[in-house]
Amino acid sequence: STRESAPDLPTLEVLLKLSAGITKWLKVPNGKMAFRAASCTGAMYHIELYVVCGELEGLPAGVYQYGVHDDALRRVRSGDFRSALEGATGNHPGVADAPVTIVYTSVFWRNAWKYQGRAYRHAYWDGGTILANTLALATSHGLSASVVTGFVDSAVNRLVDVDGAKEPAL
Repeated sequence: STRESAPDLPTLEVLLKLSAGITKWLKVPNGKMAFRAASCTGAMYHIELYVVCGELEGLPAGVYQYGVHDDALRRVRSGDFRSALEGATGNHPGVADAPVTIVYTSVFWRNAWKYQGRAYRHAYWDGGTILANTLALATSHGLSASVVTGFVDSAVNRLVDVDGAKEPAL
C-alpha cells in the first residue's frame, strides 16, 4: 500500500508496468516474445495485480485488475472499498491511510502444472520479486509504501473477486 501522497493515474500505471508488466518485445522467427519487468519461476507468470483505491487524479475509486498483456486497468468494482480492505487487515494503519493498495494474487495452475507441489513456494518467491520492484518504484516516486501480510484471506479474495483456491490473495 502507498500512503501520504496519492499517485495520479500515470504514476500508478508506471508502478504497475515496471513491477510486473511487459517492458520489451523481441521479434523472433515465429512472432514476438515478451520480456517482463520481473522474472518468474519457469516464466509461468502466475502473479496478478489488483488495485484497490479511492478517487485518484484520472481514476475513479474502485477495485481494478491490471492487465499485463495490454497494460490496462479493468474495473472489478466501482466505489471506494478501502474500508473493506482495512477491516480485512484488522485495521492496519498502513491500509487505513493508503490512497492505493496493490493486492497480489497467484493463479496457481500457471505454475503448478510444471512444479506441482512446490508451486505454493513460488507464489511467495515470485510475488516477492514483483513486490521488490513495487517498493523501489514507490520510493523513487516519493510515495510511502509498506507491506501488509496479515489479512483475512476470504475477505480480500472476495474484494478482488477471486475464488481463493485457484487464485488466492498473497
